[in-house]
Formats: sequence, C-alpha cells, structure tokens
Amino acid sequence: MKNLTVDFSTRIKLSNVLSLQEGSLGRLAPFNRVLDKVRFSDEESKSIKTTQQNGLVLYTGPDNRPDFGKIQIALEDADASAVTALLQSWERFTTADVGWTSKLLDGLK
Repeated sequence: MKNLTVDFSTRIKLSNVLSLQEGSLGRLAPFNRVLDKVRFSDEESKSIKTTQQNGLVLYTGPDNRPDFGKIQIALEDADASAVTALLQSWERFTTADVGWTSKLLDGLK
C-alpha cells in the first residue's frame, strides 16, 4: 500500500493523463481506480475556476486557500506499479511535466 499526498495541480494533471489512456478494460482498471481517488468531488469542482489562455485551459482553486485540493490517497501496490509504469513510459510529457511527475514517482516508490 502506498500512501501519498497529492496537491491540486498534481490531481488535475494526473487526472488528465489517466483520462487519456486507451485499451482493454483490464488494462484500464488500475488507472480508473486511481482516477476515482484523485478526481475532484462535485463540491470541490464548484470552487475550481477555468479560464482559457493561448488555447490552453487553466484551472485555479479558490483565492486565499493555498491547500485547496490537497488530499491523502492510499493506492494498492499493483495500482501504484501500473501508474509508475505509465508515467515512465508515456511519451506525451513535456519538460514542464518533470516537476510534478518526479515528485509523484518518488511517492510511488
């Protein structure tokens, strides 16, 4: 069992990566389990602001709440291994993703 703290930004970015996965239901199962844990609740979603800038959608939490969206999650070892393998092999990352992915991968060890 892996216990992690994930912040607002990591939840958004990891949700995006997990949501883009394709394949058999069996292959997707661990990603769906993790996605269920990091997905924002309906109540949290009401507080998230979205804006567009230069063709990108930006997400921001409420002002004056720096810890908004930070949660603790527990992942089964098999799910943590599947996410680790995905993050290490996915070829659509940019250099801007190194910070959050490195921190997440450290927690998944």
